[in-house]
Amino acid sequence: MDNHFRLDARGNATAATMFLMVHHAFRRELDRFPKALALLDPADTGQAALLAEHWRLFCWALTDHSENEDNILFPLVLSRAGHLAPVLREVEHEHEVLDRQMAELSMQMKNLSTSASIAEARRASEQLAWYLGRHLDLEEQHIVPVMVERIEPHELAPDHDGGEPENDPDEPPMWLLVTWSEEGVPREVNDAVVAALPPHFRDRMVQALPEWRAEYRDLVARIWRGVL
Repeated sequence: MDNHFRLDARGNATAATMFLMVHHAFRRELDRFPKALALLDPADTGQAALLAEHWRLFCWALTDHSENEDNILFPLVLSRAGHLAPVLREVEHEHEVLDRQMAELSMQMKNLSTSASIAEARRASEQLAWYLGRHLDLEEQHIVPVMVERIEPHELAPDHDGGEPENDPDEPPMWLLVTWSEEGVPREVNDAVVAALPPHFRDRMVQALPEWRAEYRDLVARIWRGVL
């Protein structure tokens, strides 16, 4: 079995598994956005709105991922592997570059009404795909081994005190975040991540997943019309 998502020898999720699932989602989406923009008709305002809305999901996810790295993951990595300090500084600098690139592309995604504006957004999405891919490669080369070998999954888990997670006002709904992060990931990896959840939360998730996945499949078919 391909173990790109770094399950342990017993098939359980490690501290790197969900991290790598999100990386997979970023690469997947930035492979699709340029293709979708290349197909977009400037007169198709409905499809443009779908792409712009989905872009907001991508931006939220990447921003949240980077902030969690800076505030939670990297201090842990530094405490277990101090020799990675220069790499972590480089990664944090790249987060700032990514923020600027996303802000620029976000402005462009708000105006997809002409062939020129669509072409500009497509070029920016291709540039972001190249830079982010390089960034993710750097993290996976240096940080993932430390996560697997020296960090336990519970050290990265949020503490909700047995209650519901607190959402920020811009956070996408849970059904969308869950299904977005698992798309294209092997079933055994998704199952391992769900199995690692607290029992009360896991049971509700298992019940909800079939409906969430059906809704997500419908959404994907509409967003990536002509791409998939």
